[in-house]
Order: sequence, then structure tokens, then C-alpha cells
Amino acid sequence: DSCLVPTPFTASFLGTGAAQLEWMFDGGSAGSNAGIDLDLGPGNHQISLTATSALCGSQSEVWDLFVPGSVDVSLATPADITLCLGETTNLVGTTSQGTPAWEINGNQLAGTTVTLSPQQSTTALFIATDLESCNIADTALVSISVVTPPLATFEFEQFDFPCKQRSEVVVGFTGSATTLLWDFGDGSTSSFADETHGYYTGDYQLTLTAFTPPCAPDQSFINIEVDSYTTGSGDIYPINIITPNADGINDCLHWESMQYDNITDFSISIFNRWGVLVYSSENGAFRWCPTDVEDGVYYYIMRWFDACEEKDGVLSGEVTIAE
Repeated sequence: DSCLVPTPFTASFLGTGAAQLEWMFDGGSAGSNAGIDLDLGPGNHQISLTATSALCGSQSEVWDLFVPGSVDVSLATPADITLCLGETTNLVGTTSQGTPAWEINGNQLAGTTVTLSPQQSTTALFIATDLESCNIADTALVSISVVTPPLATFEFEQFDFPCKQRSEVVVGFTGSATTLLWDFGDGSTSSFADETHGYYTGDYQLTLTAFTPPCAPDQSFINIEVDSYTTGSGDIYPINIITPNADGINDCLHWESMQYDNITDFSISIFNRWGVLVYSSENGAFRWCPTDVEDGVYYYIMRWFDACEEKDGVLSGEVTIAE
């Protein structure tokens, strides 16, 4: 039985008329008895018998034998492989003898090397069986992990605090990754999924980089603008006379302090002495230069909201027009 290791081998001389027998095993003498018993190790062997007669000379027989022996396989690739979805890998195995094949997802692929691009994590079995169908085999297992590429997506909200000349942004990671990095564009970074970060006046680029090795990083960004903001305490003082005579002095009724960015919900109404509305505006940068009304006393009421002080303001009074 050549499938046993070592393989027992027995041979006997069944002829006649021989005065001398000589057995040879792999080039060496194995005796001169009528029979021999050998234990054959793995590999190729040659056994011969020469029978010699004093009158008829010699006659020989030769047997070539093969004993499969053990099958030993090994891997030329790592036993654990991690791939990014869509990547391709080569699996390479080696065997001492026998017929090699890879078994993957129920399919058997002949040979020592296969190329595959799996869509999900799987295992691959490298197997080699002996040539004599002795059911002698050896195997090696490869585990393949397939990971999803990173996705750098996030939610973003910006809250402006113009009175403090700054803004705050709130970001939340919505993609997928094993690690991530926020670069806020002002020298600050973070690796947390959710962050709140403050900015002062200027232009910035907020960048998110998502990592899932061995995949290539993914990146996304957003531009952030924090506007400069003019604020004032609203130094409101009464104006009681204007002289619209085009001399460039007191020609118009206006308040520079009403033009600050923190002044909102502005309105002004101007009436004559009979209570008739002669002018109104909701623009803090208004200028009333009355060239089409009579000289005299007029009455105004002005309202606004100071966003920095968070309070309403009101000013009322009278102004005399005298050219």
C-alpha cells in the first residue's frame, strides 16, 4: 500500500534454475535470499532482482516505485489580510508535492496563486493533495477582512456674535471612519466626532479628514467667513436746529451713531407743528435735508434696538429749520 508511510514492500523469487540471487535497492545490495521485506520512505525508489545460472547466465527484473509521503503547504502571503473595498490582492501558496488549489466561498481554483477582489470579508483555504489519491493533504487558511472606505461628511451650523466680533461653529461627523481629524484653519485641530469651535473676524477653511486604513483618506471642507462688525454705544444727542442752505454746515438732520451694525429695527418720523407727517425712514443712515418745507419747528420721534445692549432705544425732540 503506497499510501502508508513508510510503505512496506515484499518481493519473492518465483523462478527456477537460479544458482544465485541478488537483490538491489536504490543502488545498494539488499540481500541474496529468495525474498526481501523493505520499508520504503517517501520518494522514488528502484528495486531490482538478478538471477544467475551456471549454464544459462543472468536475467534481471527492475521495479520503479513512488511513495507519496506527507504533503506540506505554506503561505507566501500573510495569513491575515485587510483590504479596502474594491482593492485586489494575490494569494500565493507553496506545497512540497501534490495538487494545489484554493477554495474560496465554495469554489475551488486550481494552482498556487489566485487573484481576487472580494466584496465582503471572507476566508481562503489553500489545500494540496498527494498525486496518488491517498487522501494525504495539508491546508493553510487565509483570513481576508474587507473594510468600507472612509466617508468625510458632517453637519455644520454657524452662530454669529457680532457684538463680540466672533462666531461659533458646531460640527457633527455624519460619515464613517475609524479615526478622523478636524482642521479648523486657525491652527487648532481635534479628533472628536462633535466639536464646537470659536472664530474671530477673518476667513477660514474648515477641513475634515476621515481615515480607515488601509483605504485612502477622504476629505471635505467648508469656507467660514466671520465679518467685521462696527458697533457703537449709540451716543445719541439731540439736534435742535438745521440750516439747509447748502453751505455744508448743518444742512441735514442725521445721526452717525444710528449707522452702527448693532443698531436694528430703526425708524424715524418727523411731523410739522400741526402733526402732519413730513418725513419717515427705516434706514439708520437716513439724511433729512428739508428743502421743500417751510422754516419752523418740527417734531421727531426715533426708535431703534441695540443688539449689543439688548435693549430698545427711543429719542424724541424738536428741531428748528432756519435757512
